[in-house]
Amino acid sequence: MARFTPTLLLALGLLGSAAAQNQTRPQGLHSLMVAAGKLYFGTAMDANNFNDVEYQAISTNQNEFGMFTPENSQKWDATEPRQGQFSFTQADAVAMKVKSNGQLLRCHTLTWHSQLPSFGLSPPRSLTPSHIEPTH
Repeated sequence: MARFTPTLLLALGLLGSAAAQNQTRPQGLHSLMVAAGKLYFGTAMDANNFNDVEYQAISTNQNEFGMFTPENSQKWDATEPRQGQFSFTQADAVAMKVKSNGQLLRCHTLTWHSQLPSFGLSPPRSLTPSHIEPTH
Protein backbone atom coordinates (compact mmCIF):
# COMPACT_ATOMS: atom_id res chain seq x y z
CA MET A 1 0.00 0.00 0.00
CA ALA A 2 1.33 3.41 -0.94
CA ARG A 3 2.12 5.86 1.80
CA PHE A 4 1.18 9.48 1.17
CA THR A 5 2.91 12.30 2.97
CA PRO A 6 1.02 15.43 3.98
CA THR A 7 3.00 17.39 1.37
CA LEU A 8 1.88 15.04 -1.38
CA LEU A 9 -1.72 15.12 -0.18
CA LEU A 10 -1.59 18.92 -0.12
CA ALA A 11 -0.16 18.98 -3.64
CA LEU A 12 -2.95 16.65 -4.82
CA GLY A 13 -5.55 18.90 -3.21
CA LEU A 14 -6.60 16.14 -0.82
CA LEU A 15 -5.45 17.96 2.29
CA GLY A 16 -6.37 21.57 2.94
CA SER A 17 -3.96 24.23 4.08
CA ALA A 18 -3.35 24.77 7.77
CA ALA A 19 -5.40 27.98 7.63
CA ALA A 20 -8.34 26.12 6.10
CA GLN A 21 -8.06 23.33 8.65
CA ASN A 22 -8.09 25.81 11.54
CA GLN A 23 -11.06 27.71 10.21
CA THR A 24 -13.98 26.65 12.39
CA ARG A 25 -16.78 28.42 10.56
CA PRO A 26 -16.73 29.20 6.85
CA GLN A 27 -17.77 32.67 5.77
CA GLY A 28 -21.40 32.91 4.75
CA LEU A 29 -23.18 35.14 2.27
CA HIS A 30 -24.06 37.82 4.83
CA SER A 31 -20.53 37.94 6.23
CA LEU A 32 -19.08 38.25 2.73
CA MET A 33 -21.50 41.05 1.80
CA VAL A 34 -20.74 43.01 4.97
CA ALA A 35 -17.01 42.55 4.32
CA ALA A 36 -17.65 43.99 0.83
CA GLY A 37 -19.25 47.10 2.36
CA LYS A 38 -22.92 46.17 2.01
CA LEU A 39 -25.39 46.42 4.90
CA TYR A 40 -26.69 42.85 4.73
CA PHE A 41 -27.58 39.81 2.69
CA GLY A 42 -31.10 38.66 3.39
CA THR A 43 -33.84 36.20 2.60
CA ALA A 44 -37.57 35.77 2.99
CA MET A 45 -39.19 33.78 5.77
CA ASP A 46 -42.62 33.40 7.27
CA ALA A 47 -44.05 31.72 10.34
CA ASN A 48 -45.06 28.66 8.30
CA ASN A 49 -41.32 27.81 8.13
CA PHE A 50 -40.73 27.87 11.89
CA ASN A 51 -41.12 24.10 12.28
CA ASP A 52 -38.75 23.24 9.42
CA VAL A 53 -35.62 22.42 11.40
CA GLU A 54 -33.25 22.31 8.41
CA TYR A 55 -34.60 25.57 7.00
CA GLN A 56 -34.29 27.29 10.38
CA ALA A 57 -30.73 26.05 10.88
CA ILE A 58 -29.71 27.80 7.67
CA SER A 59 -31.94 30.87 7.77
CA THR A 60 -31.13 31.82 11.36
CA ASN A 61 -27.39 31.46 10.77
CA GLN A 62 -26.23 35.06 11.16
CA ASN A 63 -23.23 34.26 9.00
CA GLU A 64 -25.55 33.51 6.07
CA PHE A 65 -28.40 35.99 6.53
CA GLY A 66 -28.50 39.32 8.32
CA MET A 67 -31.96 40.44 7.22
CA PHE A 68 -35.42 38.94 6.72
CA THR A 69 -38.49 39.99 4.80
CA PRO A 70 -41.73 38.25 5.76
CA GLU A 71 -42.99 36.34 2.73
CA ASN A 72 -46.73 37.01 2.98
CA SER A 73 -47.68 37.80 6.56
CA GLN A 74 -47.47 41.57 6.08
CA LYS A 75 -49.56 41.71 2.92
CA TRP A 76 -53.04 43.20 3.00
CA ASP A 77 -54.95 39.91 2.76
CA ALA A 78 -53.03 38.59 5.77
CA THR A 79 -53.22 41.70 7.93
CA GLU A 80 -56.89 42.46 7.22
CA PRO A 81 -58.53 39.22 6.09
CA ARG A 82 -62.01 40.71 6.71
CA GLN A 83 -62.73 44.38 6.33
CA GLY A 84 -62.05 46.17 9.59
CA GLN A 85 -60.65 43.07 11.34
CA PHE A 86 -56.88 43.31 11.58
CA SER A 87 -54.50 40.52 12.49
CA PHE A 88 -50.77 40.93 12.89
CA THR A 89 -50.13 37.61 14.66
CA GLN A 90 -48.06 36.01 11.90
CA ALA A 91 -46.18 39.21 11.04
CA ASP A 92 -45.42 39.80 14.72
CA ALA A 93 -44.16 36.21 15.10
CA VAL A 94 -41.67 36.77 12.27
CA ALA A 95 -40.59 40.12 13.73
CA MET A 96 -40.03 38.58 17.17
CA LYS A 97 -38.02 35.67 15.76
CA VAL A 98 -35.83 38.00 13.72
CA LYS A 99 -35.30 40.35 16.68
CA SER A 100 -34.47 37.49 19.06
CA ASN A 101 -31.84 36.25 16.61
CA GLY A 102 -30.23 39.70 16.25
CA GLN A 103 -31.08 40.05 12.57
CA LEU A 104 -32.75 42.91 10.69
CA LEU A 105 -36.35 43.03 9.47
CA ARG A 106 -37.30 44.63 6.20
CA CYS A 107 -41.01 44.90 5.63
CA HIS A 108 -42.76 43.57 2.56
CA THR A 109 -45.09 45.34 0.18
CA LEU A 110 -48.55 45.91 1.61
CA THR A 111 -50.46 45.37 -1.62
CA TRP A 112 -49.82 42.73 -4.24
CA HIS A 113 -52.04 42.07 -7.24
CA SER A 114 -52.71 38.42 -6.40
CA GLN A 115 -53.01 38.79 -2.62
CA LEU A 116 -55.70 41.36 -2.01
CA PRO A 117 -58.55 40.63 0.37
CA SER A 118 -61.86 39.93 -1.38
CA PHE A 119 -63.36 43.21 -0.14
CA GLY A 120 -60.38 45.07 -1.64
CA LEU A 121 -61.27 43.82 -5.10
CA SER A 122 -64.83 45.10 -5.26
CA PRO A 123 -65.73 48.76 -5.81
CA PRO A 124 -65.49 51.16 -4.18
CA ARG A 125 -61.83 50.61 -3.32
CA SER A 126 -61.55 53.28 -0.71
CA LEU A 127 -58.85 53.23 1.89
CA THR A 128 -59.56 54.50 5.36
CA PRO A 129 -57.14 55.96 7.91
CA SER A 130 -57.10 52.53 9.63
CA HIS A 131 -55.31 51.14 6.59
CA ILE A 132 -52.39 53.51 6.86
CA GLU A 133 -52.11 54.42 10.55
CA PRO A 134 -50.14 52.15 12.88
CA THR A 135 -52.31 50.19 15.28
CA HIS A 136 -49.58 48.93 17.60
